[in-house]
Amino acid sequence: MSKRVKSTLKNRVRSELGAIDLRVVIVSAVICLILGILSAFAAGGFDMYGQIYLPASAPPAFIFPIIWSVLYLLIGAATGIVIASHDKCFDVQKKRGLLYFAVMFALNLIWAPVFFGCGLFFVGFVIICAMIVLTFFVLLCYSNISFVSAAIIFIYWLWLLFAAYLNLAILFLNS
Repeated sequence: MSKRVKSTLKNRVRSELGAIDLRVVIVSAVICLILGILSAFAAGGFDMYGQIYLPASAPPAFIFPIIWSVLYLLIGAATGIVIASHDKCFDVQKKRGLLYFAVMFALNLIWAPVFFGCGLFFVGFVIICAMIVLTFFVLLCYSNISFVSAAIIFIYWLWLLFAAYLNLAILFLNS
């Protein structure tokens, strides 16, 4: 990456971060985290993870609460940045992106109870595939509004791809 591109990117990120209402970002992040924690409790624990066949690439169970907590905070913050955006040029993209996010996040919240609580690996895989598609649409909408939000959602999208692989591998290994 050239120095000019790095400088432009750095200036854009600084500009975006300087223009946000931090309270909205924090509240959005905390709400997502709390809902994620409630979803984990609804799943009834993750004891089942240690009792099923796992692919060799599966991380240890203790990693998931850490990763998901960070991801919930990040995607909540990304959405808070979009909510706090006051650029009227992107109102349609903002509304569309927030709608996609709400549906994707609702699916996210039901995934753990379906997968861990009920042991419905196939249904969990269908849900996570829908999440991947919706997250891609969130990414497209957010990218018009905020580079920072889009970058965060892109990281989340990559994690979902890995999680879908794990879900599919667990489905096949335990069928």
